[in-house]
Amino acid sequence: MAKKSAREPVNKGGRPPILVNNEETREKINAIATRLHTQPEAAALLGVSLSCFAKFLHEHEDVRHIWEGGGLTGRAALRRMQFSSAQKGNVQMQIHLGKHYLGQQEKTTVETTGKDGGPIHSVTEIRLTDDDKRAVLDILE
Repeated sequence: MAKKSAREPVNKGGRPPILVNNEETREKINAIATRLHTQPEAAALLGVSLSCFAKFLHEHEDVRHIWEGGGLTGRAALRRMQFSSAQKGNVQMQIHLGKHYLGQQEKTTVETTGKDGGPIHSVTEIRLTDDDKRAVLDILE
């Protein structure tokens, strides 16, 4: 029986990993991150559980940096598109950006009045139990 050399990989047994840290996986993760997907969504798109994806990010610092950088790139791209839309005259986007970045807000005043602008009349209803009714009648007699 021939001996294995020290350089040959040893089969540790078990199932092979679903996610492998290679160029293809890193490109997929970057594409998912730049579209601002959440980790649960990314896990589903990659065909793994959330815990598997989170463990993969934890174990591979380079992939974690790709994930975080992709998210930042996606946010920057979205902001660029929003500003471009506002600059082209999209009033809704101008309002949205004004509220978000400039603290602008719409104030609505609601005034309620009664009939013909008069005061509001309210009636308070008191519900008495039979014992309470008898006690009131006893007091009045």
